[in-house]
Amino acid sequence: MGMGAFSVGQRFSLAGAAMRFTRKIEGDQWIMEDLNTGRFIEHSQLALLDAWNSGQLTFLQRSIAARSDVEVKDLLDGYGDAFRQTFPPEAWTRARMKLEFVLRLQRAPITKPTLLMLIEEIWKDDAVWQKVDRPSKMPGWTTVHDWLRRYKDAGRDVRALIDRVHERGNRKERYCEEVMEIVDDLIDTLYLTKERPTKASVLEAIRGRIAKENTTRPPSQALLKPTKSTLTSRISELDPFDIYAARYGVPAARIKFRASYENVQALKPLSRVLIDHYRMNMFVVDEEVGLPLGRPWLTLLLDECTRQVVGYYLGFEEPSNVSVARAIRHAIAPKDLADAGVDLVNVWDVWGVMETIVADNGLELHGETMEQGCSRYGIRIQYCPRKKPWYKGKIERFFRTIDQGLTSTIPGKTFENIFKRGDYDPSKHAVVRLSTLRKVILKWIVDYYHQAEHRSLGMSPAQAWQEEIDKVDRYLPTSSVLLEAAFSKSITRKLDKDGIEFDSLFYQSEDLRRVRESFGSEINVECRVMDDDLGWIMVVAPHSRVVLRVPAVRQEYASGMTRWQHTICKRYKRLRFKRDGVDLELYEAKNMIRELIAHDTDLVKRSSRARQKRFAGDESLVAKKTEPEVPAVVEAKGLESPTSLNEQITEAAFVVPVSTAVPKYRAVISEPTPTNDRQEFAR
Repeated sequence: MGMGAFSVGQRFSLAGAAMRFTRKIEGDQWIMEDLNTGRFIEHSQLALLDAWNSGQLTFLQRSIAARSDVEVKDLLDGYGDAFRQTFPPEAWTRARMKLEFVLRLQRAPITKPTLLMLIEEIWKDDAVWQKVDRPSKMPGWTTVHDWLRRYKDAGRDVRALIDRVHERGNRKERYCEEVMEIVDDLIDTLYLTKERPTKASVLEAIRGRIAKENTTRPPSQALLKPTKSTLTSRISELDPFDIYAARYGVPAARIKFRASYENVQALKPLSRVLIDHYRMNMFVVDEEVGLPLGRPWLTLLLDECTRQVVGYYLGFEEPSNVSVARAIRHAIAPKDLADAGVDLVNVWDVWGVMETIVADNGLELHGETMEQGCSRYGIRIQYCPRKKPWYKGKIERFFRTIDQGLTSTIPGKTFENIFKRGDYDPSKHAVVRLSTLRKVILKWIVDYYHQAEHRSLGMSPAQAWQEEIDKVDRYLPTSSVLLEAAFSKSITRKLDKDGIEFDSLFYQSEDLRRVRESFGSEINVECRVMDDDLGWIMVVAPHSRVVLRVPAVRQEYASGMTRWQHTICKRYKRLRFKRDGVDLELYEAKNMIRELIAHDTDLVKRSSRARQKRFAGDESLVAKKTEPEVPAVVEAKGLESPTSLNEQITEAAFVVPVSTAVPKYRAVISEPTPTNDRQEFAR
């Protein structure tokens, strides 16, 4: 698949007409030439983006200008003086005085007469001592010779000229060797352990052992008990890494003492984009009933250069190829905010194919679908080392910003632990619906986060994006349809009069009929299937580059259905047939499960209700709270309530919600047999 850009010379097809960009005038207006008639037409870039979204605009070829490597200028042309903070100011002043002699005598002959003469000239020269205090007494030639030797032996390091007067002190051990052996032994066997005792408890143990030792000695040979400063001084002689590793473990020590080097810098927008998942610290409730469904997942992509959010996906889908594909598509495509239902003050003009995606080592980011989808547009995936989140610390910091700046004030928030939570129950205080949370996040990103000044940038992400994005070329896939199919799986299926069958679903269209007329009544074709939406598939016509978008025959069932949801519906269908002999259609199974969940919503445990949320996805899972109509056969068989029937298929009811609202299912249901349905469903 190719890519195209809004640049002079780019050829594209607009509503079937071959066009070419000729020049860009003031604002976002483009002058384009109709290659068939030679006429010049003017359109705004916003209108062209809308045409690309609707499929009317398709780039005909890839026109990428040669990109030269950015020259990084070395600004570190000097060295920083780190010794001013290491030594006292008086020691540093005296060292600078010595350096004036050393620099002028380091190439002089090392003889007494020569040094005496040169030292006297330097000491009397007023020009030398304009910035450094002149010594009150001229140094001797042997002293200066010692300075020269120390400076040379240290590799011309000024620290060799520092006087160590401030380090002088008592060098005689206060305690005898037996006492220090006891101190060292208890440091090794007691202090450097995973139990992490305090220094006070270790000192108490040391004094106890010395007291026991003194019972066998005469008073004149009794051992002195060390003080806490002695213990602290002895511990400080050990390597801090070894101390931390012994008390907290080697992995924790490696994290604490890691070296923070300058990571690879993103010098332009869309050059490096970070992707990660974040489970939001808040509960959301059902659209109709208001019962808590759980904590949603946020899959987000962040531009490292400008800190601009380029795309995201919010839902109950756990980190998988579905959530990753939806987030990446949202990041690449122009943002259509017309139907978002939010009154936005600012625009979100972020779109284009990124060069590199920086990700962790999650399974959903290592799949073949992810790698093939990125490679189609030249996107390189860079994986971070295991258990080292600081390699993508910017997006980790962004998630903390969301937690502190957005969810902290919303009812239903969760806390880090039960101690901070106290008696606050987030599931009882939750009032925000998933659709409302989507609007809140969109408003917060576009009108708050993008507009607020970023501490690292010195400006807002929106300003950084506007200043830098005009310096780079942005590219889009040749067609919005191809972008939707990019992160998909390739399969080969037979095309016949019934269309194409995939996973018990049939796909048919007039385009497929014309393909059969051109290539044969029964042929094998390449198909692209999307796990996040089984409502349609992409079919590549034989011996051509034509890609067809073919819908499912049963759109009322397959539209918006993920592969995982479809698998659960098939499992429930097989269970019903095996147990009760009821052969349900997939659409009927979907509706039946929805009704059972609706009846069970206020009766099951909260932990069980939470298992419904993944399938709930974008729409309400549970029906509106009304008196449920009991099927006639259920009443005739004398069952106590619809809940009794639900309990027969508890496992299916808990894991299979429905993404769209559909009419209630009414069917003749045979009397359930008393079997262990949880084990039956597990098979």
